[in-house]
Amino acid sequence: MITNGRVQLWPFLRVAFFLVVGVLIGDALDCRVPSCVWMWAYVALLSAFVASYFFLRKHPIFQTVVLFIMVVAGGLWRTTCFLEDYDVSFSGKPESYEAVVETQPVEKERSVKCQLAVTKGRLAGHSIIAFFPKKDYQYEDDGTGVDARQLVIGDGLVVCSRLEKAEWERRTADKGRDSHFDYGRWLKVHDVIARTYVPYGSCARKVLSLNSLSMPKRLSIMLDRVRRKAMTHLAAYGVSDDAYAIVGAMTLGDKTALSDAARETYSVVGVSHVLALSGLHLGIIFMLLAAILIPFGSSMGRLIIGNLVLILSIWAYALMVGMSSSIVRSAVMYTCFAFFGLMSAKPQSLNSLGIAVVVLVLGNPMSLWDVGFQMSFLAVLGILAFNERFHYIIKPRYLQSHRMVDWIWTMLKVSMAAQVMVAPIIIYYFGRFSCYFLLANYIAIPAVTLIVYLSLVFYIMAFVSLPFFPRLIAYVLDRIVAVLNASLDWIATIPGASIDNISFSGTQLVLVYVAITLFFCLSYYLEDMYRSAYGYKIM
Repeated sequence: MITNGRVQLWPFLRVAFFLVVGVLIGDALDCRVPSCVWMWAYVALLSAFVASYFFLRKHPIFQTVVLFIMVVAGGLWRTTCFLEDYDVSFSGKPESYEAVVETQPVEKERSVKCQLAVTKGRLAGHSIIAFFPKKDYQYEDDGTGVDARQLVIGDGLVVCSRLEKAEWERRTADKGRDSHFDYGRWLKVHDVIARTYVPYGSCARKVLSLNSLSMPKRLSIMLDRVRRKAMTHLAAYGVSDDAYAIVGAMTLGDKTALSDAARETYSVVGVSHVLALSGLHLGIIFMLLAAILIPFGSSMGRLIIGNLVLILSIWAYALMVGMSSSIVRSAVMYTCFAFFGLMSAKPQSLNSLGIAVVVLVLGNPMSLWDVGFQMSFLAVLGILAFNERFHYIIKPRYLQSHRMVDWIWTMLKVSMAAQVMVAPIIIYYFGRFSCYFLLANYIAIPAVTLIVYLSLVFYIMAFVSLPFFPRLIAYVLDRIVAVLNASLDWIATIPGASIDNISFSGTQLVLVYVAITLFFCLSYYLEDMYRSAYGYKIM
């Protein structure tokens, strides 16, 4: 295929860019223009694009312009529909509804907090944040007494309470430190439309149908039983509290048991990303399943079945661990890789990233403001953009003959490539830069790989009740986590481990990314000049 530039090779990345532009404009307009206007604009542009395909084939630039304007209109339409759906008024009077527990209840100082997915009522299909009384009380004979501390994900409730608009004001992520974390955006990202306090005797348990919920929510709630069973097995085989928390977070996305001290240590040394399920964890699972399901030399029939099972397994895992933005982005990209492998085509990483952005934004336009989505997208973009730039700093022939140096250099350049794009936004949101992130990643990444592999074997053996082996693996996991935590604690105590209280404005953040983009483009320009002069690559 002959193209007129590198960007022509990445059509889905361009579609994603213009879709994001549409979402940003739609959010800025904030429903000032009704969704029906954008719908008809989209239909008109679609008709114009189809007409240009048949009658103006000799004018590809016109077709391209119409296509991208149509994508922008689609982003405007989707965003306006989303915001209109959130424009709900509340009377201040108690109202009845049915809901299922969507997140594990968390004990606060004076209440128990959890998220409910409404299945029947005015807000059916949306989520609300519910606060239940914490203190003990005598249950009523009619069954209206519910101890919220005993609730688990999937439990059905019939509730009568006063609903109010969720708090959209900006809150800081960390007390005592300025932050750009927007709590209102976070609520929209997670489809939370209201909050309520449930008084004594105002709710009762009930077996409910989940048909009014979206398919991802239904499947996620159903698969959560498997996750809770896996966490139960982990505790039953005698791992320490630290290992239970770390392994649960790294393999099942359950961070409820993580202590504040552990979170702070991982943040200071720059490896908080290993505690949040993302492409790193899913990639380890993907490679393991691919090696089992798609052996080398398989026939086409086995390849098709193996890839389908692989894709289904990846999405089942994503649903089970909660469908966060980073895990959905990874699942979409690995699904694309599986299809590319099935067609014996070269994986198109940037196109796969563009498809992931389109899927996430169409599913929930507010995903653009999700910190996890932003960091996940930027980390992958940094690896894809700068990994190749760093690759030729050391001659490939030397690396081929020195395997240990090759491994060290690979880890170094991938970590640096991701950090180039992620560090500015970490500083913007959290005001921190971790100075020893390279050293910490050399310890954390191999440990995470071992933990994920061993945990998968452990869960399988525990579910089928094999004797001895689960306990042995649990012991090994406990030791690995102990060594990992001790190593990261040591790094965190080194003077200058992190620079804190750095302040970035939104304008400064944009200027930093503009500078990074210009540097990236300049590197290609200099490479082309060098190739023209000397006939081979400098990088």
